[in-house]
Amino acid sequence: MAKPIGNRAILEDVLSRAMVRELWTAHYDPVFPMQPGDFSVGTLLPALLFLMRRGEARGRGRFVETYGKGERRATADGVAERLSWRPDVVVHVEAGAAILGDVILAHCLEAVNHSASRQSPIDRAYPSHYFSSWLDLSQAYAHMRYVPDALATILGRPDSARDAMMPSPFSVGSVRDNLLLKTFATAVEVGDRSYALTADRFVEGEADALSADQLAMVRMAQELEMAPRPAQGDGTAMPNQLPLDGAAAAAFREDFRVFLTAYGEEIPLPSLVPMLECALAIGLTRMVLGSAGQLRRLFDERGDASSREPWPLFVDASEGGHPHLRQLAEESMDQAERLMRGLPVSLMTLRVLESLARDDDALAADIPPSSPDGNPRVQFLLDVLKERHHRGPAIRDRAGVYCRQLARACVRDETFSDLVAVLDDRSVHPVLQLADVVVRLMGTNSQELRFAKLLGSSLVADDASPYRLAAQRRVSKMRDGVARRGVARSLTLNNTALDYLVHRHLWQEDGGDHLQRRPVTYRQFLALLRQRYGFYVDAAPPGLPISAENLRQNRHWLERRLRDLGLLAGVNDAETMKFLQPRFHGHVGAPMDDPS
Repeated sequence: MAKPIGNRAILEDVLSRAMVRELWTAHYDPVFPMQPGDFSVGTLLPALLFLMRRGEARGRGRFVETYGKGERRATADGVAERLSWRPDVVVHVEAGAAILGDVILAHCLEAVNHSASRQSPIDRAYPSHYFSSWLDLSQAYAHMRYVPDALATILGRPDSARDAMMPSPFSVGSVRDNLLLKTFATAVEVGDRSYALTADRFVEGEADALSADQLAMVRMAQELEMAPRPAQGDGTAMPNQLPLDGAAAAAFREDFRVFLTAYGEEIPLPSLVPMLECALAIGLTRMVLGSAGQLRRLFDERGDASSREPWPLFVDASEGGHPHLRQLAEESMDQAERLMRGLPVSLMTLRVLESLARDDDALAADIPPSSPDGNPRVQFLLDVLKERHHRGPAIRDRAGVYCRQLARACVRDETFSDLVAVLDDRSVHPVLQLADVVVRLMGTNSQELRFAKLLGSSLVADDASPYRLAAQRRVSKMRDGVARRGVARSLTLNNTALDYLVHRHLWQEDGGDHLQRRPVTYRQFLALLRQRYGFYVDAAPPGLPISAENLRQNRHWLERRLRDLGLLAGVNDAETMKFLQPRFHGHVGAPMDDPS
């Protein structure tokens, strides 16, 4: 009996090893500049600080070597013991090291699975100070799915040709000219050799300006003696790639810039950091869903690459307190998750088209560049697929040859007999057949799971996170006619997210380099959530019927939450007399009088 052929080997026999190496992946940079999979929003800011300081991803540092006591992982006890020997860290009593460990675990470092044990391995550094970027946590940079790289690229891009002629507010390398870096770099100075790993120094004379957790972070970094080396080590710059939904990227960049300009020096870091992490989560959610939705519209010919509509999600403003509102939000989220489950075949179709086009002499020179904007390339490839390009029929014929050869190979090995029907279906374009088969051979469920994790990580449905946008619960779901245990998620926008959104939209750019305060009514705020982020509160998202009574209740839930947070004021019940109000006044200009 013949030896069974492996999933990848059967493709290599028909296509080529080089072509299969290009196809055998889950990501496609022109659509998503990050890799699909699970990541933690809480790990992004320290990595982003390093990227903006060095222009390259963070490599291996000395955290475990310094604090691990010969082990592969460090613990809070190990960190506290090492710090207690420093002359500038005074531990008076016998239990001092344990108390210091508790302080570090509560305010500076996080153990795996949010463990409160000082013996648990450390997995994350809180961005309590600029020097948190010196701690190489998470240790495996790939666990962040290159999301920090994508964010740094997006933030560094100019909004217009005019902006391209001016210094960027997120310029790489400058601690004092970069909005994000200077927000965290209190009492930091840079030496003459500014790009040396030891160039950043703490100004001891300004130690009183720091809180206890910030000072503890500084002392931890000082024990490391230098920043981690960049991952590449060869001067390779950050990837210059934007997501397919360029409008979502531009909105995130504007939000981040306006918020930091207005509040970066006003809000204390313990309050500012969760709001910034909410900004990251909201921006990532819109970019991920927006790019996926835009790609589907292009495939279905229901839109074009210039569409600026965010993907709609219904918000459960009751945070699960109203069962029917929770159910509606879960149904809305389920539509988004179905969108994500369709991505593996769509992205594989683009990879197959790109590979075939590069090998076609009449097409190769016409393929648009993939960066910084992937829209022209995606549109070009779909024109080939839909035979709006004159080489479309030739690509179809070549893909058809591959499908017939692959079908014959599957017939010879009964392991792949279920793929024969897919490859013999003449009603489906051969490129789509080939893409479907490659995804099946790679594992459809595993591919879908990676994109589901990308969305879930962006939404942050972890109850222990102060920056979470969504709630989740275990439920039984019907899929393909079979009941399966799964997770139902609903967009809730916790209090920190509302805090961020209100403060962000009380300021706007005046068309120049300055911000101005503006009055925002509650009605205008609901419209902003809907139009800018796709977050529906008082209106039904397309394709999801919701009664007027449920919408009214949802609106009142959110209004009550904003009032309880001190973010909404009004002299009476008239809609036009309900105004957003800040808890913090930005430092740009004088605060406006109360609009009411």
